[in-house]
Amino acid sequence: MARAICSRYYEQYTDEEARYGARGEAWCVHDNQHIVQWAALDLAEFADLDAQLAWLGRLLHAREFPMDRFVRNLEIAAEVVAAQEPDAAALAERLARAAREFQLPAV
Repeated sequence: MARAICSRYYEQYTDEEARYGARGEAWCVHDNQHIVQWAALDLAEFADLDAQLAWLGRLLHAREFPMDRFVRNLEIAAEVVAAQEPDAAALAERLARAAREFQLPAV
């Protein structure tokens, strides 16, 4: 699922390869594996997706990663989950809500 998210993300943001190289795609997959897992754990009340995304957002922001792209990645994650896992509507909606509500917290 994370690979599908990154594939769609890279289709939309064609400058990512030049900006981050092959490592960028590997990190994209890595981060999206965690994002989907955090969303699933949030639904089971074992994690706080918003807190995890705030942490990741601060990390990426400090590395000058555009936050509008981070939010778009969350939207893509919701779309991919909805398309690949029809029985996971709650998971897709949780990711979509996280994208709508994401705000980078003050450091």
